[in-house]
Amino acid sequence: MLRSFPERFFHTPAGVTAVAFSVKFPSLLAVGLFDGTVNVYDVQTNGDKPLLDTEELLGKHTAPVWHLYWVEVEKGRDDDTGEVLMSISTDGRVTQWLLRKGFESNDYMKLKRILSKQTVQKRENGKDTKGSKSENLLFRTSGGLCFDVCPDDKTIYLCGTEEGLIHRCSVSYNEQYLDTYSGHTGPVYRIAWCPLAKGVFLSSSADWTVSLWTVDRFQPCITFASRKKPVFDICWSPKSATIFCCANEEAVEVWDLSKNTLEPINVILATQQYIFTSITYAPNSECVLAGTSNGSVMVYHIENLPAPTSESELLDIIEQQTNNVPPLEDSSSSVASHAAAKEPVVANK
Repeated sequence: MLRSFPERFFHTPAGVTAVAFSVKFPSLLAVGLFDGTVNVYDVQTNGDKPLLDTEELLGKHTAPVWHLYWVEVEKGRDDDTGEVLMSISTDGRVTQWLLRKGFESNDYMKLKRILSKQTVQKRENGKDTKGSKSENLLFRTSGGLCFDVCPDDKTIYLCGTEEGLIHRCSVSYNEQYLDTYSGHTGPVYRIAWCPLAKGVFLSSSADWTVSLWTVDRFQPCITFASRKKPVFDICWSPKSATIFCCANEEAVEVWDLSKNTLEPINVILATQQYIFTSITYAPNSECVLAGTSNGSVMVYHIENLPAPTSESELLDIIEQQTNNVPPLEDSSSSVASHAAAKEPVVANK
C-alpha cells in the first residue's frame, strides 16, 4: 500500500535539483543541489548528515546539478565498487565521481557552444554572411541540463544543452563530441534512450516539443507537439517500444506511435494549482508517477493500453515518417479512447 508520507526525509542546505539511487547499493541515494553540491545519503539511516559530499572539494560544480546517473564499470578501471556516479551541471561539466576515493572527480566533458552543422553549411555556401566561415567553431561554455547513458554501451552518452543542441559523447574522448543533433529551438530538459530499440532516443524541450531521433540522423525523425507548454520530462514504456509518456506544465500525456503520431492516446490534466515537472514508470506495473511543482507525487494507473509492440514496429514507423509517408493515425483513436487513468493516489511531501 502506498503511504501518503515519506519513509525518510533529509534536510539539505540548498534546493534539490536531481536524485538517483545506486543500482549496486540500493540504499545509497545521490542528491544534486542548486548550489552545485552533490551529496550521497544512506537511506537506511535517519540522520541528515551525508556519507559523502562535494561541499569542500575542488571539483565541486559551480552551478546547479541537473541530472545524476550511477554507471556500472569494470572493477579496477575507475573504482573498485564497480560503479561510478555521473553528474551534469549548468557550469558546462559532465563529471565522474569515485566513491572509494573520497569522492575524487574527473571531468568526462567540458561542454562548449558549437555552431550547428546547418549554420556551418550556410556559411560555407555563402548564405550566412554574419559570421566567419568555420567547420567547427567553439566558443563559450555550454550549460548542461540532462544526459543519458547508452544502454548498449556504457561508454557512450547523450547530453542536452541550454542552446537546444544534443551531443553524443564518449568517456574516452573529453575534447570533442562524437556527433551533434540539432532540431530544438529551446533548452533540452530531458533525453531518454529507448530501452527496447537500439539507437533510438527521445528528447523534450522548452520549445513545447518532444523529438524522436536515431543515432545516424542529425535531425529529428518525428516531432510531437500537442500543447503550447514546455515539456519537462519524458520516459519510455519498459514493455512497449512505441509507447512513451511526457510531462508538461498542464498535463501528463501518453503517446502510442503505433496508434497515432499526431496526438497522445491519453491526457491527464492537472486539476489543481500545480504544474507537472517530472515523470517515470513504476517498475513491474502499469503505473506512472508524476512529480508536481507543489511537492506532491501523483500516481496514475494507466488502463486499456494496446498490446505491447516490438523494436521492428517502432523502426517501421520511423522509416515511414522519414520517407514522407503520411502519418499513421488510428481512426478510432482519440484522446483517452485507448487508455484511461484512474484518479491518482497523491503522496505529499
